[in-house]
Amino acid sequence: MGMPINHATCRHALSLGMATLEKEVAMCTNGVNTDQFKANLSQIDEAVALSRRWLHRAFHQAESAQHQRTAAKLREAQALLDEARAALEEAGDIVEREASNANVTVHLV
Repeated sequence: MGMPINHATCRHALSLGMATLEKEVAMCTNGVNTDQFKANLSQIDEAVALSRRWLHRAFHQAESAQHQRTAAKLREAQALLDEARAALEEAGDIVEREASNANVTVHLV
């Protein structure tokens, strides 16, 4: 029974001849720790969400000050950040699917 481990350990164990590659579901896929990568995408999404909230506030300030063209551009920027967040969510889903299709695990022997 194998134990998924991180990429550095995978490489080290393989270089010492202490591990073999077998087909199974893996946390360490082609040098990428899938869980860490998904967490990274989540952190990026949170940063974009925070920027979007600040942008929304700026939009309302411009609108209240009757700066119509500025408000319109800020509204466009909000839409672009919404698209970026949707793309990040999709990327997270794709990472999960690609990792499950890779089927590589390192086993210590």
